[in-house]
Amino acid sequence: MLNVWILCNSVREYSEILKIKTKKRACSALKIKEE
Repeated sequence: MLNVWILCNSVREYSEILKIKTKKRACSALKIKEE
């Protein structure tokens, strides 16, 4: 899941450039799993 973690760290930049909501959902899901 390292790829998802990297995307989570860069999701803000990608979301502004590519505007992909899927990465935001992946980041949210990852945070839930960690907590």
